[in-house]
Amino acid sequence: MEKVLYEKKLEEEKRTEIIRQIKELERIPVKRTKGFDPTETAGIGLLEELSLVELRERLEVQKKLERDYVESKKEENRLKNEERVEEILDKAKEISIARDKLKNAKEMERQKKKEEVNNLTKHKFNIL
Repeated sequence: MEKVLYEKKLEEEKRTEIIRQIKELERIPVKRTKGFDPTETAGIGLLEELSLVELRERLEVQKKLERDYVESKKEENRLKNEERVEEILDKAKEISIARDKLKNAKEMERQKKKEEVNNLTKHKFNIL
């Protein structure tokens, strides 16, 4: 009889130990998250719901469009600058030509006046 009581007591201790271990295991939080799939949408129900992959693709397209726009503006500005430089050089050339013409005209005028003065002085000396 004592043996039976001893066995029951052991069995009871085993049960309590198992119950304690089970309760302890239940206290440990279980991670119930599924893996992240970047091709899946959030599933909220919005009209423009995008997955991460689609969002990245759209972002790349927008970045490319922005780069193309910036490059075209740079090219446009470069061409405008070249045209402006050409205009300035043309105007400088025209001014230079006009100055040369004016210089030549003034030089010819001086020569004429000089000749007239020489002719008048010769004429005065011839009279005297």
